[in-house]
Amino acid sequence: QLLDICVDVDARTVTGFSVLEFGGGGIPIIRLNVRQCKILSVQLNGSPASFDLVDYITGLGDDGGDDVDVVTAKWAVALDASNNQRELCVRASAALPVGPVVVCVEYTVRDPAGCFQGGYFQSPNNYLGGGSVGGGCGARTWFPCVDQQDARCRFEALVRTNGPPGTRAIAAGLCREGDGGDRWFRFRPAEPITASNFGLDVGPFQRNQYAAEPRLFQTSLRPTW
Repeated sequence: QLLDICVDVDARTVTGFSVLEFGGGGIPIIRLNVRQCKILSVQLNGSPASFDLVDYITGLGDDGGDDVDVVTAKWAVALDASNNQRELCVRASAALPVGPVVVCVEYTVRDPAGCFQGGYFQSPNNYLGGGSVGGGCGARTWFPCVDQQDARCRFEALVRTNGPPGTRAIAAGLCREGDGGDRWFRFRPAEPITASNFGLDVGPFQRNQYAAEPRLFQTSLRPTW
């Protein structure tokens, strides 16, 4: 998965592209997890694709033997847990060739819950509590993805920010950075990970260095909220 995003700390928005490559081919519908994100456009293999957002309902488990009142109560809990949970369904306008399928989603999300505080962006706690998607925020809060614990892929993220001098991005993986108007940071974790394992912090972090033979370690101070 490739993320190409701009984190605007002042406007409290994340805007950009989420690109995923699926193996195989002949996939009639691709489903991605999203929450609160506004989808601007979707492309399949470089061509515009139709898409819609459908409600996500958490599973009820085995309701065998339950009476009507018990099943109704379970549905009420599931619907409440699914608040703001959506699935992005992408459909190809023509038959896809055999081979990899690349989905490019342009999106924006303003003020995702719990992410922007005191001039910092911090990706949300990705714990999906109690086996229910509604139990936590998750990666889907700030970028479209396959937000499942059994779905691992290689990640690469290009993060830009227009924050004040000293604004930095921190994430897993090797980092390169530069300044071409907006500061940019590129991250590439060494191993395939789940979407929920990719965390990102953006803010005016201070860089500290200390020597420890035979290596030089760098640490960054996190904000305390």
